[in-house]
Amino acid sequence: MDSQYGVFDHGHFRDELFARYLFDQDIPWPRTDTGLLKVDDDTFSDMTKIYSQLESLKDLRHALGQMRLADLAVGKDGRNRTSLWPFSASTGRNAQSSKKYVFGPSVWLRRLIKPGPGRATAYIDYGSQEIAIAAALSGDHFLAESITTGDPYMHFALLAGLAPEGATKATHKDTSTL
Repeated sequence: MDSQYGVFDHGHFRDELFARYLFDQDIPWPRTDTGLLKVDDDTFSDMTKIYSQLESLKDLRHALGQMRLADLAVGKDGRNRTSLWPFSASTGRNAQSSKKYVFGPSVWLRRLIKPGPGRATAYIDYGSQEIAIAAALSGDHFLAESITTGDPYMHFALLAGLAPEGATKATHKDTSTL
């Protein structure tokens, strides 16, 4: 994809090559206070609206940026071990490092995870986990029932009379986030 731009050298974006491309194409480009080219994602997004020929370069930079996996905490045995920092978020959830945790990078990169023979990898994202725990600990059968509806928040709104019968997230967006 870089053949039309010539701004990468051995897989690395080079500002000086990009500056040459911009000069050759007569494209004025925003600069930082220190005079360097602004190459952040926002600037690329803004400039591709004016210069559509840069769209595939913006996409390439974005994709390559998501593939930075050098910081993954992978041991000699090929396993990812990093702290999950349990209960460290204000919500009580885990707050693992997205750079070190194998499930931290972009979702599409998860397809690259290949467990060894006789092994498996699972990524489980529980829905309504906190509500299920609260229902179990409190013994509240209405709360437990709300989990089986698929949308416990809307179910609560219906029970509380805050939404009409038949309401859904699509029909009552404000109600489903109470």
